[in-house]
Amino acid sequence: MPHKKFILGQYFTRKLIAKKLVELLLKYADCDRNVRILEPSFGKGSFIQVLKERGFMNIEGCEIDPKLTAKPSDFFDLPLERKFELIIGNPPFTKFNLDGSYYYKERYAHKLPKPDEYLVNSLADKKRIRIENAFILKSLMHLKDEDSTIAFILPISFFIKNKYLRPKGRSFPYMKEMRFICSNSFCIEPIDWASSFPLCAEMYV
Repeated sequence: MPHKKFILGQYFTRKLIAKKLVELLLKYADCDRNVRILEPSFGKGSFIQVLKERGFMNIEGCEIDPKLTAKPSDFFDLPLERKFELIIGNPPFTKFNLDGSYYYKERYAHKLPKPDEYLVNSLADKKRIRIENAFILKSLMHLKDEDSTIAFILPISFFIKNKYLRPKGRSFPYMKEMRFICSNSFCIEPIDWASSFPLCAEMYV
């Protein structure tokens, strides 16, 4: 029986890493303390704790694991009408060849919002897709406007040429610039997907 963390794509973020990401976010983005914030898979709550310590209180969160919260909620059930100026966190990731860790469109076919509302056409036709792709695409739909920000922890593979093309392509209409944090390095500069790799302004190993 696969471990639950692999099925749910759980890779909990240490508070130190969450703190680093928030510090970098505040360094490069002018975030009012009253902005609406979403942590779509808060796990053990590291990001929410750090944000509250920095004076941010208008925070909402989703977490599907009932062992981590008294009120479990599935991010994919969150209405698309809910908009946020900042979306921050560490999305779940599919474990290769573990069927239970993928996103299955049929699981949400009879729910709102409909998967077709946030999946690009080429993915909407597939039976299953990597959950991180669905997660990022839906997160983009929750941004309030083009001045809103997503700050996600992502593996370095996300920035390799010809990988994750759907979420990369969908990102352009929603954000002027993207701030991501990779597995070993904090990627701060605006990302030019055509160059296939981010400029890393600061490095933490």
